Amino acid sequence: MWSIRKIHKYIAIVLGFVFLIWIVSGTMMVLPKPTPKAIKTGPMQPYDVSAATLSPADAIARLEGNLGQELEVMGIKVVPLPDRMAYEVRARRQRPALVDAGTGDLVTVTQDMAARIAREHVREDVGESAVELIESHSPTYPWGALPVYRVAFEAGQGTIVYVGQADASVTVTDLRQQLWALLISVHDFGIVRALFGIQSLHTPLLLLAAAASLVLVVTGYYMVFVTPARRRRKAKRRAVP
Repeated sequence: MWSIRKIHKYIAIVLGFVFLIWIVSGTMMVLPKPTPKAIKTGPMQPYDVSAATLSPADAIARLEGNLGQELEVMGIKVVPLPDRMAYEVRARRQRPALVDAGTGDLVTVTQDMAARIAREHVREDVGESAVELIESHSPTYPWGALPVYRVAFEAGQGTIVYVGQADASVTVTDLRQQLWALLISVHDFGIVRALFGIQSLHTPLLLLAAAASLVLVVTGYYMVFVTPARRRRKAKRRAVP
C-alpha cells in the first residue's frame, strides 16, 4: 500500500534530477552566450550596392508576378549575395523569397553559393568545408529555417554554418555553442521537440512536472506538520489509563 512517505520519496527521486537540470540550465541562461571562436570578427568584403537597380516596390511587383498572386508584405531588406544583390521579401503566409535586385528574377541559394556565403563568415584559417542540404529538423539542428545548407568545416572546434536556401539566412555555431543550446533547451523541455519531432509535447511535460512538484511540496509539508501531530495524539491516547 502506498503511503505518503513512499509517494514523497519516489517523486523526489525523479524530480530531484529534473530540479538539478533546471538549476544548471537556468544558470546557463543568465550567462553570456558563447561565441564561435572561428567566426570572422573583421569587416566583411565590400559589395557593389549599385547593382540594386530595382526599387523595393518593383521587386515586390516582380515577385507577385512570378507567384501569380498579390502579397501582404510584412518586410523587405537588401541581402548581399556573393555575386549579386537581392531583396529578401517576407509576406504573410508565404516563405521568405529572394528577388534579384538587378533583374527581378527569383533567387534560390545553391550549394556552391551556400559554401561561399559560409566562407565569408569564418576565419580564413578554418580549413575545407563539406556542404549538405537539410530538409528536416534533428537533434543537431532542432530549430530554424528549412531547407537549409549545413556547411561543416574541418577545423575550428566543430564550426558549422547554416545557410537558408530560401532567404540566405546565416547561423554560425560550434561545439561549445551547441552544448550551450542543448542545456538551454532542457530547461523548458524544448529538447523533446528535437528528439521526437513532437511540437506539442513539451507543454504537457511542463504541466506534469509542475503537478508532481505540487504533490512533492504538499506531501513534504504533510510529513513535517501533520504526521508528527497525529503521532503525538496517538501517543497521548495510549498514555491515558
